[in-house]
Amino acid sequence: MELPESSSGLEGIQSRLDEQLAEAQRNMQRAEAFAAQAQDLTAFARSEGGEVSVEVDGGGVPLDVKVTAKAFSLAPEALSQLILGVVRQAHREAVQKYEDLARSVFGDSATTEQLVAQARQRLKAYVRDEGESRFGDREIGRPEAGTREADASDGQTESPAS
Repeated sequence: MELPESSSGLEGIQSRLDEQLAEAQRNMQRAEAFAAQAQDLTAFARSEGGEVSVEVDGGGVPLDVKVTAKAFSLAPEALSQLILGVVRQAHREAVQKYEDLARSVFGDSATTEQLVAQARQRLKAYVRDEGESRFGDREIGRPEAGTREADASDGQTESPAS
């Protein structure tokens, strides 16, 4: 690459470099603002009958689960499924809020599309389908067979090792 001989050519290069540096700094500020807002993001969902409500953080982790007296009229399995369904609903809402935030900060850009794809991938990993949680087919709250907890729940106790 041949450098221009005139000082005006060097000034032009310096001007373009200054513009690129300023743009990079603006992008960094937007990314920092996005990260701060995404960290504070929460979402809320409630069952249709009002039996259960759930608040999750931006990653879909439950922050609060409330169960009303109406929920105790449900069979245990139905209540479990209702809670999981409301958690899934809150998680989907969190992903939507994250996507909306990304679009508001970065517009329609490759950065936005990458962030949205990552958020959707997290949702897909967390909620495989309506019938299965990320924990697989294992029943929530029921210890796996052969574990100390399962043995204890069957009324069996382990004797201490001598």
